[in-house]
Amino acid sequence: MNIGLGLFNVVSQSTSSSQNKENNTEKDLSEKEKMILENLYRCRDLELNNLWQKSVFLGTLLVLCFTGYGFLISSIIKKDPKGEIILLEYELLCLSLCFVSAIFSVLWIYMFKGTKAHYELYERAITDFEEKKLGIEKKFVMGRFNYNIPIDECVFSTKGGKYSPSRINIFIGQMSLFLWILAGLVHIYNISNDYLKSNDYLKS
Repeated sequence: MNIGLGLFNVVSQSTSSSQNKENNTEKDLSEKEKMILENLYRCRDLELNNLWQKSVFLGTLLVLCFTGYGFLISSIIKKDPKGEIILLEYELLCLSLCFVSAIFSVLWIYMFKGTKAHYELYERAITDFEEKKLGIEKKFVMGRFNYNIPIDECVFSTKGGKYSPSRINIFIGQMSLFLWILAGLVHIYNISNDYLKSNDYLKS
C-alpha cells in the first residue's frame, strides 16, 4: 500500500513538473513574441521619426537655396532691367547655387526613398508576424485594415484621401531637382553665349 502511494506521488509530481515546464515554455515563447513585435514596431517608428527630423534639416536648406536664388535673380533684374547684358559674376553665382541645390534635392529624394523602403520592410515583417505567427484576425493585422471610411480624393474636400505622404515628399524632391537642373541649363546657356560674344568681339 505504501509502495503504491509512493509511486502515485512520484507520477503526480513528474506530471505536474512537466506541466509547469510546458507552461513556462509557453510563457517564455509569448514573451519572446511580444519582444519581437515590440522591436519591429520600435524600429518602424524610429525610421519615421528620423525621416521627419532629417526632412526639417534638408527642407530648411532647400528653402534657403530658393531664397538666395531669388535674391540673385532680383539683383540681376535691378542691374539690367531690359536683359541686354550678361552679368557674368551673377550668372556664375546662380549656376553654383543651382549645382548645390540640385545636390540637396537628390539627397532629399534618396532620404525619403530609403526611409520609405525601410519602414515598408518593417511593416511587412509586422504583417507576416501578426498574421502567421500570432494568428491575429486579418482585419486587425498591420497593413490589412479594411474598414469602410469616407474617402474623397477631391483637393477641395475635407475628407480623407488615398494619398501617400512619403510619395508626395519624393515628388517634391523630384520637382525641386527638375527646376534646379532647368535653371542651371539656362545659366550655362547665358554664360556660353556671353563667352561666344566676347570671342567674336575680340576677333573683330
